Amino acid sequence: MAKLDGKAALITGAAAGLGEGIATAYAKYGAKMVLVDLDPRVEETAQRLRKEYGSQIITVVANVADRAQMDEAAKKGAGPSAPSTSPAATRASAAWSPLRRWTTPPGISTST
Repeated sequence: MAKLDGKAALITGAAAGLGEGIATAYAKYGAKMVLVDLDPRVEETAQRLRKEYGSQIITVVANVADRAQMDEAAKKGAGPSAPSTSPAATRASAAWSPLRRWTTPPGISTST
């Protein structure tokens, strides 16, 4: 049994670089994932991980700075189109819900 079997993760910036590296590690250890990136090549990353590790992955092209887009990405990870509707996927979506309360993310200045 892999360390992350039964766990779900939403990983941003997953098309390349650090996000892709994190997605690869999670895939290696058996996590189900929602991979999010502005770059449509996130699907290529997902295809490679599916082939190499047999991972269950949903991809979403979205902007992490857009709350509505990220809410939608989290819903895809817990909804009927998810690779597997599980308590872990539901928890991943629920973990995102506190962000809905933000009017401005902490530490982000809106002044120019």
